[in-house]
Amino acid sequence: MRFERRNNTARLRDFHLRLAVLSISGWIRRVVGKDVLIPQFDRNPGCHARQIAWNRCCEGSTTCLRCNFGQQTRPGDFLRGPPERQDRLENTHGIDLYVRFANQALLREAYLRSDQLCSLEVPADDRLRTPARSIEEALNAEQSAPVRKACLEFLTAAAAFYGVARPQVRVLAARPLRVRENRWAMELFGDYHLEKKLIRVWMRTAVQKRVTSIGTFLSTLCHEFCHHLDCERLGFRDTPHTRGFYERAAALYHHARSTQAKRLFWAPLPNGRWRIDWPRTNRGG
Repeated sequence: MRFERRNNTARLRDFHLRLAVLSISGWIRRVVGKDVLIPQFDRNPGCHARQIAWNRCCEGSTTCLRCNFGQQTRPGDFLRGPPERQDRLENTHGIDLYVRFANQALLREAYLRSDQLCSLEVPADDRLRTPARSIEEALNAEQSAPVRKACLEFLTAAAAFYGVARPQVRVLAARPLRVRENRWAMELFGDYHLEKKLIRVWMRTAVQKRVTSIGTFLSTLCHEFCHHLDCERLGFRDTPHTRGFYERAAALYHHARSTQAKRLFWAPLPNGRWRIDWPRTNRGG
């Protein structure tokens, strides 16, 4: 995810945590599948109240969505590490379960393969560069219909080159702005729905409602198309945000814009996460 800090943010609505005490055992039997080995209740569910409130406020929080949030400086600063052995299953009632899935080893293997795959084949001709220029011209017109048409041309050419079905695309207006209690705010630049194979991109900034730059818009479109490519061609059904994923998205973007690709330098964070070291990346080493 990419995070953006804003100074003037609205106060979150008050949140009142209510836990369903009755019929919990019946709910567990309906939710926890046969592939779950060890279910366990959260011993202190109150400590997750803020996270539950945030999940309720988030638009499209389904696991079928792969979101591309925005940071004020650069994309891809924070990456999650490989899946832990215990995953948390959350529901709309605010009850957290810690479960272990039998296919966890497969998920971890796919994560590591995605992390190690840092290159992406690109066309030798201008089949992607031409529609990318059309997107830039359409953004200058500040109308969503021409932008969507140009995006379809780009996605059609990209899908044909990589041998996958073309995803659908929606071009929306101002980015959703999501404010957290600690005064952090996030702008949603785009997302990809795994089941619907639908890409959504926003063409205006969240606060000032200005048309976004071609660099930001096209990088978001390439980011979401790489999620589609993960699922349809590379076999990464969970399409995680790995270092390799951002390298592949950057390769597609720089080719489409005819710009020189920069080597991305990564700095480790706790819990197996990574962030792009932008000072080192901009220096080239």
